[in-house]
Amino acid sequence: MTTNLSVGEAKKRFSEIMGRVAYGGERFIIERRGTPAVALISLEDLAQLDETRPKPKGLLPALGALAEFEEFGEIMDEVYKSRQLDKPREVNLDF
Repeated sequence: MTTNLSVGEAKKRFSEIMGRVAYGGERFIIERRGTPAVALISLEDLAQLDETRPKPKGLLPALGALAEFEEFGEIMDEVYKSRQLDKPREVNLDF
């Protein structure tokens, strides 16, 4: 069962709502000015959602890993600088 609440009502009853979500498995949609804004669901529901979500393929997982690699930007800056200093070289395409 899902219950809709205004932000003000959710603020007043937050502790109660948290208990109902965590222990009763209830779900709440919090509305801002009558428009649904967020949902409060249990950790079990969240785990189920995460399991059913399609896993990214291709380069997307690598991009996520790079987000935590703080030195990546500095390394790439050095690569670009060194490429600007490189002199062009002849390439023979005749085989």
